[in-house]
Amino acid sequence: MGKTASDSQIPTAQKLSPINVLATSFGCIIGWGSFVMPGTNFLPDAGPIGTIIAIFIGGIFFIIIAKTYAYMIEQFPNNGGSFGIVYHVLDKPHAFLTIWSFCFAYISLLWINAINFAPFTRFLVNDVFQWGIDYTVVGYQIYLGEALVELFILIFFGLFVAYGKKLVNIVQTTLFLLLITSETILFFSILLNTDLSILSHPAFIPGKPIPLQIYNVLLFVPWMFVGFGTISFASNDFNFPIKKINCIMPLAIVLGMLDYCMLNTIAATAIPDGFSTNAEYIANLDKLNGIEKFPVLYSVTQKFGTYGSFLIWTAIFCALSSSMIGFYRALANIVKSLSDAKLLPQRYNAISKDGTPRKAIFLIMALSVVIPFIGKNVTGWLTDATSISATIAYAYMSYCCILVSSKNKHNFNKILAIISLIISLMFFLIPLMTSMFFENVFDTESYFILAIWGLIGYGITVILTENTKS
Repeated sequence: MGKTASDSQIPTAQKLSPINVLATSFGCIIGWGSFVMPGTNFLPDAGPIGTIIAIFIGGIFFIIIAKTYAYMIEQFPNNGGSFGIVYHVLDKPHAFLTIWSFCFAYISLLWINAINFAPFTRFLVNDVFQWGIDYTVVGYQIYLGEALVELFILIFFGLFVAYGKKLVNIVQTTLFLLLITSETILFFSILLNTDLSILSHPAFIPGKPIPLQIYNVLLFVPWMFVGFGTISFASNDFNFPIKKINCIMPLAIVLGMLDYCMLNTIAATAIPDGFSTNAEYIANLDKLNGIEKFPVLYSVTQKFGTYGSFLIWTAIFCALSSSMIGFYRALANIVKSLSDAKLLPQRYNAISKDGTPRKAIFLIMALSVVIPFIGKNVTGWLTDATSISATIAYAYMSYCCILVSSKNKHNFNKILAIISLIISLMFFLIPLMTSMFFENVFDTESYFILAIWGLIGYGITVILTENTKS
């Protein structure tokens, strides 16, 4: 049926327990965007209730994709994740196109979380790092001091993953528990101290069809949940029966759904002085400055002062850090798998005595050093494009699952895979149709970057196909 990308097993100093795997999957679902997008995209597009409906619909879609994904991991466990699976079921060109899509998504999210440490420091220490040369890139002002902080963050987490050994799993799990705990405390504190009728004034955006509102938020669902699959790139390192992944992946998505809904609800309860409703406040965010531009942060600090500030900043720090660790680990295994398959120089498949692909991590760090100097707006376009690019990989995985489950006569998994393929194609095609027939949800630059990335990937795939034939 095909061939594996690598027959070698990667040794590890510390196997991954179920809680480690859940922490990594959830940590890559929740990042800076989960705290910002309720104000910038979700509430403006669909209101509090419309957003919650869209998140639950999207979450159910992704649970189906995750079940399909988990079935394939059970059949073909390898630290190459989707690359190794598609390589085995189809061939190298298709496997490359799959991982090209995921690589674009994961590295974009690694970069955007690193870049957003700058706004994080601005709120904590004001303008302490706004020094040195300053310039503007597509409307975003960059200070040398802040760029160096972001560069330090990229290098720090890269080195931590490269040399952290057993500590990486402990830290990742601790960040997960702190994130869940702090956000849950804040959410229930808000519920107990707020008149929840505010969520229905208005529940949706007035003057816009409700289905269209839900649809607009659904377009961001692939971006919201793309991180759940990062754990597939470490399946050889689990210390538990691999079939448990069939529960862990969906659980991470359920927790992600609840997390996004909690933060959306917190944002919907914010009404600063001078505004009569939350909808009026959200509609005027562009005119505001400071913490008022971020409804989640403002709501918590307004209601709970220092206590709320401590919890929300703890949650943000944990979300940023766990995402950085998770995406570094996944990308390192992707690079190693590409090296195993001779698509990258052989030196990048080397592993240390503790099982860490350090040279692969160093390559990712080297590719990332320029990012702090190009600004958040450019990386934001990259992140938007991930909502489309990752769906290509999901479609490939679903198609492979149809083939494998048919051969194994696993009819239930085949049905799920067919549904998963339809969902994946829907998430790929609808944003493109939206740009042609409705309002643009993503910036034009995001579509342009996606087109360039796609053309490069297609070109490499054509070359690989010709080489395979010869």
